[in-house]
Amino acid sequence: MVYFQSLSASATTGTTTHDTGLRSTAENPKRLLSVLVIGTVLGLIGSMVQIWYEQELIAEIPIFLIDCLFASGQTEPYSKNRINEIEVGFDIPVGAIVKVAIKAVGGTQTIVGAYRYEIAKA
Repeated sequence: MVYFQSLSASATTGTTTHDTGLRSTAENPKRLLSVLVIGTVLGLIGSMVQIWYEQELIAEIPIFLIDCLFASGQTEPYSKNRINEIEVGFDIPVGAIVKVAIKAVGGTQTIVGAYRYEIAKA
């Protein structure tokens, strides 16, 4: 069975902000399949979507590869592809956590989405 847990993060210029993350427990060891993410403001040059395993950066993707809902105050989506899926395929060790972060350059950047995971087999 596939499960989803929502995520959101917002960072101001020059900062990186992490979501609360997806934690693996002894009762529910998790396998992170992918992360679904979309920007809620126009992406800015240099801003990055990141995926962290504990203190290790395992993915860094320019915000321009992620769809954003609005461009320059327009009411139409920046792209018609409203969900972006970042494949991960990672068994999270019991007690460990994986987090999604946004690194903002040049202005506030905000992302929302979901962790897509399953309960790992023992």
